This record gives sequence, structure tokens and C-alpha cells, in this order.
Amino acid sequence: MNWLNSWASGIVVSVIIATLIEMLLPESKNKKYIKTIIGIFVLFSIIAPAISNFTNTNIDFESIIASNSEYDNYFGDVNAIDTNKTILDTYESKLKEEITTKIRNKGYDVTSINLNIDDTEENYGVVNKIELKISKMENNNSGVEEIEKIEIDINKNEEEKQTISLESKNELIEYLADAYQINKENIIIN
Repeated sequence: MNWLNSWASGIVVSVIIATLIEMLLPESKNKKYIKTIIGIFVLFSIIAPAISNFTNTNIDFESIIASNSEYDNYFGDVNAIDTNKTILDTYESKLKEEITTKIRNKGYDVTSINLNIDDTEENYGVVNKIELKISKMENNNSGVEEIEKIEIDINKNEEEKQTISLESKNELIEYLADAYQINKENIIIN
């Protein structure tokens, strides 16, 4: 009979706690989920003592919580990996935009850009290597583009038409090396 009294008082206490929590909850989109969790708590407080009394086993709450925390640690690591990749991808795309803008301000168009960014813990986000393909930007000061005469010559190479002098490449390499603290050998401009 003592067991029945303690079971009933446990149910009453859990219902009172659940009611207080529901009264204190603000109106939000998550309220229904919190109510569901509270309902599971009340249901568990009703069923758990009955199961342990009839089966003569004790339900170990600490082991249940520990097993759930193992899953949280696993999924936490997966989420951290996804977050790191997203951050690194965003950083790389913004860096590409910045480099493209800086090169355009120097009078060149960037046709392609590849970056090698360090993702190790010690040097996270450090740019190790920059590879660029650029072409000379055509100067047009009026803001209105003129229609160019188009010549089709099968014999000429595209590279012959848009060559950039070695001196200009070296100036750009030095500029990027200073701006991003990279070795000049790790900047390749084609």
C-alpha cells in the first residue's frame, strides 16, 4: 500500500510541475512541441514506477540520459563538420569576389580563379595558393559600349589576342602577395 501512495504522489507532483511549465510558456511556434515533451514526461512518471514494481527492476535514468548524450555528441560532430564546410565555402566565395574586384580595379578581367585555403586548426582560413586566369580589360571611358567589328580568324590563337606582359603579371603577383600575405611562388597568373 505504501508503494501505491508514493506512486500517486509522484503522479500528482509531475502533473503539477507540467501545469506550471505550461502556464509559464510564452505563445510561440514551439509551444506544441514543448507540450508534447511535457506529456511524455507525465506519461513516463505514470508508467515507470508501475513497470519497476511489477517487474522488480529499477529503471536507471542516468543510463538513459548517458545514451542520449552519446547520440548528441555524434550528431553534434556531424553538424560541426557541415557548419565548418559551409563557413569555409562562404569564405572562399567572398574571397574570390574580393580578389576579382581588386584585379578589375587594376584593369584586368578575371576569367577563372582557384584558391587553396588551409582548413587545419592551426592555420584555418589562410590562403596558401591563388591561381588566376586573367585578360586585359578594354578601356571604355564613355560608359557606352561601342559595337566592335568582329573578325573571325581560324588561324590565330585566343592567347595571342589577349596576352599580358610579364611585367604586368609580376606587378599583380606582388600586389596579391602583399594583400594576402602569400609567397609570390604560390600565385600563378595565366
